Amino acid sequence: MSQKSHQGHDFKYLFNLLFALSQLVNIFFSLAFAEGFSEGLGMASETDYGNPTAGPVALFFPVYLLWRGFNYKIIHWFGYHAKADLNYQYVPPTLLGGGLAIVLPDFRKMSSKYKARYQQRSKLFQTIFYLGFVAWTWAVCYYGVKICYAITEFIGITSFSSATSMNITIVVMMFAEWKLTQLYYKVFPKIFKLDVIMTEHSQPVVGHRKEESD
Repeated sequence: MSQKSHQGHDFKYLFNLLFALSQLVNIFFSLAFAEGFSEGLGMASETDYGNPTAGPVALFFPVYLLWRGFNYKIIHWFGYHAKADLNYQYVPPTLLGGGLAIVLPDFRKMSSKYKARYQQRSKLFQTIFYLGFVAWTWAVCYYGVKICYAITEFIGITSFSSATSMNITIVVMMFAEWKLTQLYYKVFPKIFKLDVIMTEHSQPVVGHRKEESD
C-alpha cells in the first residue's frame, strides 16, 4: 500500500478552487459595498474629471481584506495552510510582455510539525497585526490616490485624458502599496518586539520572543 493512501485524501486543489471562487465573490461584494456606502453618505463617486474619488476606492480594501482574512481562517479550521509564497499566474501575455497577474495561494495539509510551530504564534498580536495591515492599506490607498490626483491635475494631465490620469495613479499606487506593505511587515514585529516564526501567503506570523538563557 502506498504512503499516500495512508495519509487519506488530500483536498488542497478543492480548497484552492473554493478560495478562488470566494475571492471573486469578495471582489464584487467589496466593490458594491464601497460604492453603495459612499452613495449612502452622499460622497461623490467621481471627480470633476471622471475618475473615482479616493473615498470609494480606499473603502474597497478594508472590506476585501477582512473577507480574505476570514477565508484563510476557514481553511485553517479544515487543517490546511497556505504556503509561504503566493502563486502568481499570468494570463494572457500583453504587448509589454507581462500579462495580468492573478495571485493565488497554494494550500497544503498541515503536518504535526507545522501545527506545533503555528501554535507558537501570539493570537493577540497576530490579530492586531492584521487589523493594522487593513488600516494601513486603507490609509496608503486613500491618501495616495488624493496625492496622485493632485499631482496629475497640477501638471495638466487630467485636462486632456482622465484615463491617462487613472492609469498613472494605478501604477504609482501599486508600487507604493507593495513597498509600504513590505515596510509594515518589517516594522510591526520590531515595534512590539516579536519574532516572525513563519510566513503564510507572504505575510508574517508573529510570536513572542523567547528569552535568551544566561
